[in-house]
Amino acid sequence: MAIRADPCQGRRRFIAAALLNAVSPVPGLAQLLPDRFEPYVGDTMNGQTATFSRGIFPAAIEQEKESSLVQAMAHGSAVRTMPDPSLAAIAACAWRFFQVSQSPSTGLFDSVLGYRHATIWDIASSVAGLVCAERLSLISKAALIVALLRILTSLSKMPLYQNELPNREYNIATLVMQGANSRPSARGSGWSAIDMGRLLIWLKIASNWYQELERPIRDLVGRWALQRIVNRGETYGGYINHQHSAVRQEGRLGYEQYAATGLALWGVDPYKALLCGSTEKFELLGVPLLRDTRNLASLTSEPFVLARMEIGHLNREFGTLEQSLFQVQKKYAGVRGTLIAVSEDAVDRAPWFVYNSVCFERTPWACVSPAGTPYPDMASVSTKTAMAWWAIYDDTYAVRLFDAIKDAFDPQRGYYAGVFNTGRKNRSLNINTNAVILEAMLYRHLGRQSFLSASA
Repeated sequence: MAIRADPCQGRRRFIAAALLNAVSPVPGLAQLLPDRFEPYVGDTMNGQTATFSRGIFPAAIEQEKESSLVQAMAHGSAVRTMPDPSLAAIAACAWRFFQVSQSPSTGLFDSVLGYRHATIWDIASSVAGLVCAERLSLISKAALIVALLRILTSLSKMPLYQNELPNREYNIATLVMQGANSRPSARGSGWSAIDMGRLLIWLKIASNWYQELERPIRDLVGRWALQRIVNRGETYGGYINHQHSAVRQEGRLGYEQYAATGLALWGVDPYKALLCGSTEKFELLGVPLLRDTRNLASLTSEPFVLARMEIGHLNREFGTLEQSLFQVQKKYAGVRGTLIAVSEDAVDRAPWFVYNSVCFERTPWACVSPAGTPYPDMASVSTKTAMAWWAIYDDTYAVRLFDAIKDAFDPQRGYYAGVFNTGRKNRSLNINTNAVILEAMLYRHLGRQSFLSASA
């Protein structure tokens, strides 16, 4: 049996109880815009209170009364303005997930609502969601600084795998490392190069935009042995094989280059991983594409839309492939008469996580579990990917995608992961769906300027 060369694909584990939530009829988004905030006093840290909003986006915002210490940290806590009410309503609905899923002891968030575990990718999405919420006027700068300092403090307290790098998964309430089957483990389960890359990207964005966080972020990153992630220019993940610690190459086309960019931002040189190597050319519906020639490779939208919004075009080849991925999905919809927006997603029943792909290994339009098992009945339009394509392109097809998923939300708990091809909603409520939606709204708000290139 072939060793799964991309262990990041199994980075999230889910339980049915966290996913199967009864929901009431959903009102339209327009009904989610109250005239004023209802203040929500959040968790405290070192005696200081982070004030968020339990209401959705306000028509008018009163100045929040922050402590003098928080004001000093934030260098003023004026709330930003976001004039477009349609973006505001979508962002506010996605922010609902963060309001109901935070751990009071650590400031971290559930990966899936009710599931008190998170991977490093999930923690990166926590940082992304908080930063986007502040830039979109959903929380004040003072509240953001307090919230991110809590997360940075939790990251600094987490035990490291072999005292080198963050473990793949933690309990968000206790910060205990998780091993096999998400059970507490003093040893841990290894590290994920792909997850670390996403976290490093968002720590760099936060460091660039908030001067107050530059030193604590630099100190945190300095604690990690990032050079262990790169071997001969490629990204490597750590794992346990028959009770022994081992490393192996991690990352496939899209994810590999995205994560490598995060490492490069912090002075590590994954020169091979930055290139689209180990690939071959092929055509699908007349659209020229690249696919990874290594095993268990899913060519999907997620790393490409994230890279576009957060970093910009990594290079010409990567940018061309991103455009081709959108075009081939658009062409598929025209030929088959079925909307498609492929991505990785949590799902609301076993196997709890799937990859919908333009191409899985050599099979087009596949939906598979992290282990590569086919699940064709779980093919879906991914909410976060539909929103991201709409934010990036906004052509006729992108608008159709947006219309297909615009009602896939719970007004109290955020957006669902997607809509299955059967028409049934994928009712998984998870941090990655809602964080990417917040990113998409911020990308539109910034006039399609990447976050790393945008000024503070």
